[in-house]
Amino acid sequence: QVQMYFYSERYVDPGNSEGVAQVKAIAERKLNGLIDQIDARLAASGGPWMLGAQFSALDPYAFMLGRWTRAMQRPARTLPHYGAFLQRMLERPAVQRVIARESLSEPLF
Repeated sequence: QVQMYFYSERYVDPGNSEGVAQVKAIAERKLNGLIDQIDARLAASGGPWMLGAQFSALDPYAFMLGRWTRAMQRPARTLPHYGAFLQRMLERPAVQRVIARESLSEPLF
């Protein structure tokens, strides 16, 4: 779904801007369900991380997924648990170093 969202023009004939918008909208609706699942998982984990008290490889992955939603109608940062999680991730020194090294611009997520 992420690929369909970011590369919508690959799924329609060249110049079909209406088709591009439709593919993007469908992909975003499907991604919203996945983002909701992550928000629910964070709520159920007891926090502060995806698996609860223990930081794991899943946390940077969830951060990356949240970043990919930044331009969507309902970005992950707007969900209560996912938004708080993204802020916690942003406070980590390693995340700050990656942001600086990659010269990532706002909005970060």
